[in-house]
Amino acid sequence: MIGIPISVKRLNGLLFALKGDQSAALLRVRLLSKTWGLGFCKLIEIRGKKLILVDQTNNNVLTIDNFEYIVQFELSKAYLDLEPYVHYKVVFGERSADTEGETNPSDDREMILHRPSK
Repeated sequence: MIGIPISVKRLNGLLFALKGDQSAALLRVRLLSKTWGLGFCKLIEIRGKKLILVDQTNNNVLTIDNFEYIVQFELSKAYLDLEPYVHYKVVFGERSADTEGETNPSDDREMILHRPSK
């Protein structure tokens, strides 16, 4: 999977920042075992790990039951220190640019992401 690594902890912080900033960038995501969404979405609500977004191209509501299923994302414009139209890869249990070497080898999602294909 290609992309600039970013930790799930940082993604979580980004999501709350996007939710609290009405002028914030829009988000386009790729979920585990899925292809990229077609349009950029506005984050409307966060309920625990559940996200509710609205696709700005067709006004469809997208519900993500667990934000940890996001494996890649991109932003519609620069936000915080992240660049627009760059694919960021969400990593668990791996070194990423923002974790300074933190690892969690027992992370369940990491095992799912790297499960051998049959």
